[in-house]
Amino acid sequence: ANEDKVNEASTAFLVNRQNEMKSKIEEWAKKFKVDKNRMQNQLDDLTEDRDSVKIELDALRARVEDHKQEEKHRLDLEKKKENALAVRREEERKMFTAASKIRFYWNVFWRKEGAKAAGKKKKKGKKK
Repeated sequence: ANEDKVNEASTAFLVNRQNEMKSKIEEWAKKFKVDKNRMQNQLDDLTEDRDSVKIELDALRARVEDHKQEEKHRLDLEKKKENALAVRREEERKMFTAASKIRFYWNVFWRKEGAKAAGKKKKKGKKK
């Protein structure tokens, strides 16, 4: 009889303990689900933030690249302009040199012509 009481008590203890464990496991499972959902939401928020920051970063990189291209284009234009100015200066120098030579020879020609004319006039004057 005593053994039956011990068996009954131990069985009741085990059943109670099993029920306690079941309720604790259910409680833990609920907490776990809540925590899992909360953490999943946090992860989703972080992922969204990361994606938006990535998009911003890509936009900034694209702007930097655009600025680099614009700077390169501007430098190329400056080089072309400098080259064009150098060519123009050279052409102007050649034209100025040519004009100076023409003027020089023109003056020399007219001096000779003038001397001839003056000589002829003087000769005519001497003849009279």
